[in-house]
Amino acid sequence: TEAMIEAVELEQVAAEDDATPGRKKEIAAALLILYLMRDKQPKLAVDKVGKAQIDGHTATALRNEQKRAIKWKLAGLLRVGKAQDQKASEIAEAVTGTKAMGRKDSVLNVNKAHAKTLVRTTMAVVVNNARQAVMDKVPVIKFYDHESILDGKTSHICIKRAFKRWTKDKKPVGHNLAFRVPPLHSNCRSRIRPIMSTNPEPAQDIQEWMLAQDEDTQRDLLGKWRSEALREGKLKISDITNMSDRPLTIEQLKTMK
Repeated sequence: TEAMIEAVELEQVAAEDDATPGRKKEIAAALLILYLMRDKQPKLAVDKVGKAQIDGHTATALRNEQKRAIKWKLAGLLRVGKAQDQKASEIAEAVTGTKAMGRKDSVLNVNKAHAKTLVRTTMAVVVNNARQAVMDKVPVIKFYDHESILDGKTSHICIKRAFKRWTKDKKPVGHNLAFRVPPLHSNCRSRIRPIMSTNPEPAQDIQEWMLAQDEDTQRDLLGKWRSEALREGKLKISDITNMSDRPLTIEQLKTMK
């Protein structure tokens, strides 16, 4: 099993260069589980990743769009260079980036950052879906909770879903949000937590939790206007996104009664 995990690591996790060894093991083990659950057909696992929705688009569509964006930018640089009668070295520098900036201004470096986000998010698709498939087969699990990391980087989608609970068959408990397995957007850090208890009541409520935080924490999570509206009783956390998990603007929130 260790040898199989290491093989999957080398093949699938090489792109996530900033992952810790423990994180790589987790990803590799999840990939292995997914392969075994799919009758040892890796193509099906790859297809699952490719069809996964990230910010409303499939991972495959995002990769293809990235390729088109690189070609479009390179073609633009060549056209500008020709029009301005630039030297080949000047055009090359526009592509590779300047030495003074440590090559960080390279067109390819910008796309590398996008690629890194895509790799990290699609890996999360594999890990979380494999984990969910295993949990669905465990009889002692009675409920599922959405577990969000609540800090200044948390999206409004994940803030709204924090502490929300669903039954084992994915029915909402005390709310009307559909069950979704993270990632819910690019760089999503949320996950689904299994609950063994037979008590249907979640441990916490996001509205109560948010009101118990200091003003600086509220502002980091919600922004200035939303945090003030929350304290004044003019805003509910359940209203910060619509039913399609799209965040509402301040203007839209102001028109709500």
